[in-house]
Amino acid sequence: MNILSVNELMTVRQHGAMEYTTPPCDLDDVRAYRLKRVQEELVRNDLAGIILYDQLNTRYATDATNMQIWCSHNEARYVYVPANAGAIIFEYGGKSLLSDGLPGVARVEKPVTYFYMSAGPTVPAKAKQWARAMDAIIREYSGGNQRIAIDRLAPIGIQEMEALGYEIHDGFTVMEKAREIKSAGEIALMRESIAVCESAVQQMREALRPGITENALWAELHRGNIAGGGEWIETRLLSSGPRTNPWFRECSMRPIEKGDMVSFDTDLVGPYGYCCDMSRSWICDAEPDNEQRKAAKNA
Repeated sequence: MNILSVNELMTVRQHGAMEYTTPPCDLDDVRAYRLKRVQEELVRNDLAGIILYDQLNTRYATDATNMQIWCSHNEARYVYVPANAGAIIFEYGGKSLLSDGLPGVARVEKPVTYFYMSAGPTVPAKAKQWARAMDAIIREYSGGNQRIAIDRLAPIGIQEMEALGYEIHDGFTVMEKAREIKSAGEIALMRESIAVCESAVQQMREALRPGITENALWAELHRGNIAGGGEWIETRLLSSGPRTNPWFRECSMRPIEKGDMVSFDTDLVGPYGYCCDMSRSWICDAEPDNEQRKAAKNA
């Protein structure tokens, strides 16, 4: 991974965990491509625009990141993408510095939040205020089209938009169709995520020894991912010995024993927000026994 000179830093617009590194492609090309894919789907479905709360979707459309895990369970940050103009980010705290220089972002606004932790007993009034604010912005670009998509929103928000005459469509379908086809730049970014994931997995392999707990081994994956510019890991799917079957137990404080099978899925969101999901199974400090060989052969 290359470190940039001061002059290079002036020309490369990076945001988030990979700042101060050289990107493997032209990030602005990727950003423009992804926004274009979203808008093509909006036009194809005769939608005026899309309201995005899911942080994977806001990232895809704008490449702006901010407290993604927290904002995934608190409706504090959202994006509106018109079918015919740049995206509008309603950024937590109204902070524009988090999206400075991103070419697909037309402007940054302060959000109107109505989840209970922020609004308390004023949720109904705040939801109405939010809907009226969204209505005003949508009308700037829509030409009277009141067909919009939303990916994720509390029911009261949907109800308020419908009360204003909007026809709501599924935003997840729009976004999944948009991201079906990857650009060459996206593939380069995916390879970056894979490389960080593989390096973190190797660190796990080197740390595996009798006595280490499942949690401690899993922590090596997190350490390698974060140190390499990755962002988070979506699951805790690591188990050992008798806990490997049936599958889907989350990792625990169980000490791994010599000869144990250790199995895991990475489910890792690496650099630039791209996921790398690979599975591995190892035997701790031993050759496989006959039962393990038979299980592997019949897998």
